[in-house]
Amino acid sequence: MKTIKTKVVAIMLVLALALTGCVTQKSTVVINSDGSAKMTTNIKVDKQAAIQAYIQMMKSQGQTVSEAEVTALITLMLPKLKDEGIDVKTVTENGKDYYVIDYSQNIKKGDLQKEFGVEGFDTYVTTDTFYMNGDIMKLLDAEDVDIFAAYKEMGVELKEEDIQTSITVQFPNAIVSTNGAKDASNPNAATFSIPLTGKVNMFATTKAGVTEASVKATIKKLNTVKATKIKSLKANKVKKNAKKATVTLKFKKVKGIKKYEVEYSLKKNFKKSTVKTAKKTTYTIKNLKKGKKYYVRVRATKTNYAGNAIYSKWVKKSVKTKK
Repeated sequence: MKTIKTKVVAIMLVLALALTGCVTQKSTVVINSDGSAKMTTNIKVDKQAAIQAYIQMMKSQGQTVSEAEVTALITLMLPKLKDEGIDVKTVTENGKDYYVIDYSQNIKKGDLQKEFGVEGFDTYVTTDTFYMNGDIMKLLDAEDVDIFAAYKEMGVELKEEDIQTSITVQFPNAIVSTNGAKDASNPNAATFSIPLTGKVNMFATTKAGVTEASVKATIKKLNTVKATKIKSLKANKVKKNAKKATVTLKFKKVKGIKKYEVEYSLKKNFKKSTVKTAKKTTYTIKNLKKGKKYYVRVRATKTNYAGNAIYSKWVKKSVKTKK
């Protein structure tokens, strides 16, 4: 799933790395009392530093480009970002030119959990609590990439301080606990510095008694699906002249679950298996070979608060089809 992950954090970080120079990235999430929110992101890139970094990268690949050529390339690239709803402009401050990139996204009421759900991250976002914990490189699908080494090979000495990334979260009410930096002028807001590599841990809440530990426990509960139990797995009588056999699987209903996965195979390790979806607790498996032993297993599944599919443990049983 790629919502906030792609549209804000990852896109902006990729842009920052692509325009490597002195980069400042600031994202702000304003959460409203009705469960809606707005996220805005601003990136400021030192234009000259970015151009020189690009020249160095091209040089490391045996290509020579001029400042004018790089500027022309960037000029061609930036309008394409505008087509994606990302505002780009060039500004001058204290005699120095910067690329300024802005992006905003409205989050509908009830979509907070879904929009901030990042696979591989522990995430819990409500109108009173914001919690994200995980490897920042998962946002770029690059957990095994050493950014610093990669850029060094391209002739660019990338330093952690060259790219400053942060996210500010603002609630409808005052924050009572956070591991971020509280805003002295706004008790409802806290800011978190995001490292270029490694793990990020952001926690803030306006609700008394809520802790990181209690949020982790809530996340675990919300991501747990109780396993079903197999009542019976019966080989059905094969009708005269029938070429295939069938078996009927019956299992216990799991509260709150509307869908189950049924998998079957001739092999105990379930290689070359077939997976079917069952919406009822009685399921007939068809088109099986006659007189063969089949291994069958079933598990409950649902979509969690972040919009990701989660599963219970498998429960299994074997049966021999009739001839």
